[in-house]
Amino acid sequence: MSTPRPLSPAAQAVLDAVLNETAPLSEQRQQRTDAAAALYAAAHYLSHGRRQLAAIATELEGHHG
Repeated sequence: MSTPRPLSPAAQAVLDAVLNETAPLSEQRQQRTDAAAALYAAAHYLSHGRRQLAAIATELEGHHG
């Protein structure tokens, strides 16, 4: 099994803001999904920075470390 690619600094900061390190793995995955959904929602309403937020959300969704 390959080692997961580390998150970008921006995606890691978002994940750190919502992730409880002591949570069970299944809960951590749900928190990643919740963070991604929040970023997609914010990106939908922004005219600037939309692509960056969407990219971070996509990265969080795809990270299964």
